[in-house]
Amino acid sequence: MASGEPPSPADVTSAFRGACHGGHLSTAQYLHAHGADPHWRGYDGLTPLDVARGQGAGDVVR
Repeated sequence: MASGEPPSPADVTSAFRGACHGGHLSTAQYLHAHGADPHWRGYDGLTPLDVARGQGAGDVVR
């Protein structure tokens, strides 16, 4: 991403998955509201919801 350009949809979704993995609810909510794809499957075949479940991030799952 070049300086000053908005993040790509792929970047937003990647950050969303990271927020779900880390249990960062407010960040996940923000990214979801800004276009993150909650149905995207990573290289491991898991969605961000699957990742949050695996990390025990119940507040993110809800």
